[in-house]
Amino acid sequence: RLKKIQAGGRSIVGKYPANPPDIYYGSGVVPVDPFVVSMSQVIFRADYSLTSEGREHLSPEACAWQAAGNAAIRRGIFPMDAYGVYMGPWCTNAPYNGEDLVDVIPHIHFVDQPFFPHRRGKEENALKRMVGEIKAFVESMERLTGRKVSVSDLVREIQLNNQLRGKIRQLMNYLK
Repeated sequence: RLKKIQAGGRSIVGKYPANPPDIYYGSGVVPVDPFVVSMSQVIFRADYSLTSEGREHLSPEACAWQAAGNAAIRRGIFPMDAYGVYMGPWCTNAPYNGEDLVDVIPHIHFVDQPFFPHRRGKEENALKRMVGEIKAFVESMERLTGRKVSVSDLVREIQLNNQLRGKIRQLMNYLK
């Protein structure tokens, strides 16, 4: 399916599981999560070769999902035109692990997700900084796609994703 989307002219961009998809879709790209896809292969097929193969390229502290994702990208298990991921305090080695893929994916952009100010001891300027990081990411996606991203593009996708999240909450409440 991703290869058909790519053949149709849309760019496929790798992301981390916690990265919100709305900004990717609003930028006109299709996000793919190499880590979820690769770990599914590890878990459901009991194929640990992705993890061991990926560890050969990464820093020693890389977790299993980073290693499996790295190997899946290198093997071309799914198409990917760019790698645009948010990084936060939970994955401080993400830039190294992503930069390791520059020979396979030349367009890489990291969104440096700051700590949040509502938590004690966190950066006071986190919101302002995050807005700057998101703007830089959108500009990176514009360079990739050659398409200008408007505020209405982003608002439309955010509203759609909020509706989907609401439907999931309804389903969860129904299943209780």
